[in-house]
Amino acid sequence: MTPEQHRAVQSYLETLANRDLVRVWRSLDVGDAAVATRLLLPQVRDVVTAYAELSAAAAADFYETNRQLAGVSGDFVARPAGTAPTGQIDALTRWSVTPIWSDDPRTGAALARLAGGAQRLIRKAERDTIYENGQRDDLLMGWVRVAQGDACAFCLMLASRGAVYTSREAAGDGYHDNCRCETRPIYSPDEVPQENRDLQDEWDTVTAGEEDQLAAWRQHVDSTRPNQHQVRD
Repeated sequence: MTPEQHRAVQSYLETLANRDLVRVWRSLDVGDAAVATRLLLPQVRDVVTAYAELSAAAAADFYETNRQLAGVSGDFVARPAGTAPTGQIDALTRWSVTPIWSDDPRTGAALARLAGGAQRLIRKAERDTIYENGQRDDLLMGWVRVAQGDACAFCLMLASRGAVYTSREAAGDGYHDNCRCETRPIYSPDEVPQENRDLQDEWDTVTAGEEDQLAAWRQHVDSTRPNQHQVRD
């Protein structure tokens, strides 16, 4: 599975998961927040776990193929990472439905929270798979964060750093709801994608001489990419 195919598979899984969550949501009487929450908990667990397992399996296949495409010698069997624990999924669900517990229920806001949080947990299984297999791979140099076209300013900044990520915190954290950035394994500096190199040049130009580099970068992204996600750290 090539990087492009892997990206397409992950996007498709997210689409299917969102479809299933919307179906579950529409089957509930959200006017009764207590009952809706009770019925929602096990169904969200099922959706998130099922798609996270598929996401991790696809990531393991991608890891092996990416290694072969990089010309790395030796056999390597990638293992899918585990999925989010029940407690984490339930905590997400309870937080997501908070807007329907108010005197003025906001069902749209609740569903948006649920969809975004579920997407993050599903993609976490994919990112954990890439990271955990890299930890077992003695020939891996590190990971690079590959941003999607509509990535926020913060994610674009992280992608501009290239293959500097060598820890779980750097490779697997900092991903927000609805974030579609990838953690890609890298075996040599030559494998850093051109888009990351271009972002590095852009970052250097925009932030040169700036005291608050991130603020300058965000202003630049807001003005040049008006349709980007506006996510703040």
